[in-house]
Amino acid sequence: MIVALAVWALWCVPLMVMARKVGHELAWLVWVPIANTWLLFDNDEREWGYMLLVFVPLVNIGGTVWVGIGLAETFGQPQWLGILLVVPLLNVALLYYLAYFVKTNVLRY
Repeated sequence: MIVALAVWALWCVPLMVMARKVGHELAWLVWVPIANTWLLFDNDEREWGYMLLVFVPLVNIGGTVWVGIGLAETFGQPQWLGILLVVPLLNVALLYYLAYFVKTNVLRY
């Protein structure tokens, strides 16, 4: 149980930092399981209805790549970097990179 909570925190902390960077007023939603997926789609201005793609087996890979590319573009990074969101362990590294090492002036909310 402790390991699961640690992994959850490892995933949620950079998402919260990114949500705050873009000025999202609901950044705390990263700690709510389904709501954090919605927040990923909302951060890169995708329609929330497309979020359902992430819950369909095999289609979720394409949906995750699509969100990753959008996040990379939101933070001014090349699109290929967003593809790393589907690679285990590299996805967490990508989130921390975007959250802490990329300077952005994007404020949409």
